[in-house]
Amino acid sequence: MIQNITNSDLPDNDKLVRLNQSMIRITELTVDALKWSIVEIRTPGAIVSETEYIKEFLLNCDRKLFNRIRDHVIDLRQIAELKPLDIVCDNCKHEYQQTVTLDMTSFFGPAS
Repeated sequence: MIQNITNSDLPDNDKLVRLNQSMIRITELTVDALKWSIVEIRTPGAIVSETEYIKEFLLNCDRKLFNRIRDHVIDLRQIAELKPLDIVCDNCKHEYQQTVTLDMTSFFGPAS
């Protein structure tokens, strides 16, 4: 989206407006993704688990804290991600990598 805007024939002012709108949308999507990754926020006086309040917290915290939360969620995802398995066919000895997924909706194959 950003590349299309910068490569377009729009006047520079219009490009700037559209780039700003794109950045706002990317931030909104990032906050929405993060709010679903946070189970709760604990404060000395309360435990907050409602997603609308978690989103409000993310929108109002400083950039440094927001980036720490985002980076931590990314790190957790990478740690939990299943790595492809190195497999060798017993018959032909062909070597390949097989990805593993725990997506229950694809267990029986498409449209089953």
